Amino acid sequence: MITRMDEIIAQYPFRSIRSLTIWCRSVGVVVNNEDKIPYVYTFEFILAFHRDFIEKIKLKFPEKWSLYFDSIQNNDFSEFLKLNLESDIRIVNNSSYQRSNTVEQIKNELMNKKNKK
Repeated sequence: MITRMDEIIAQYPFRSIRSLTIWCRSVGVVVNNEDKIPYVYTFEFILAFHRDFIEKIKLKFPEKWSLYFDSIQNNDFSEFLKLNLESDIRIVNNSSYQRSNTVEQIKNELMNKKNKK
């Protein structure tokens, strides 16, 4: 799938096709022209634009980072919550589930800090 540069400018924080072209070339995104209309491959642009964010997601969720990124890109909050709940629940036996202590530990640490003040 391709996206025209003027469409990208409408959705992303670039001021002009020229500044977008310079940025794309600096990060390795290929800029093509057809009938003097510049365009890029959508997938390549999205990955380059969100590279730092993707790296953070990969560190936090190494196995399911692409699912998290997709849910964020699609503004699918319910899918994002579902993924978070799945990662926060561990199987105790075949029929019961137990929430991991991470959330409870964080709450307790915050409460302890609050009580110390």
